[in-house]
Amino acid sequence: MSRYSRSHLDNQALKQSLRARAGGERAATADFLADIAEFDARQLFVPAGYDSMYAFCLRELNLSEEAT
Repeated sequence: MSRYSRSHLDNQALKQSLRARAGGERAATADFLADIAEFDARQLFVPAGYDSMYAFCLRELNLSEEAT
C-alpha cells in the first residue's frame, strides 16, 4: 500500500485525519516562517553564497517565486 493511499480509511477516519493534518500544516508553516526569519536576521544566506534571503529561498530551498 502506498504511503499516500487513503482508500483504506472509512469516511470518519478520513475526516479526522484531514482535520488533524490541517492543524499540523498551520503549525509547520509557523515554524518554517520562524526559521526563515531567524536565518534572515542572522544573514546566514551570505556565508551560504547568496546575496539575499530571496535568492536562498529560491535556489537552496527550491521554493517557487510565489512562495518566496
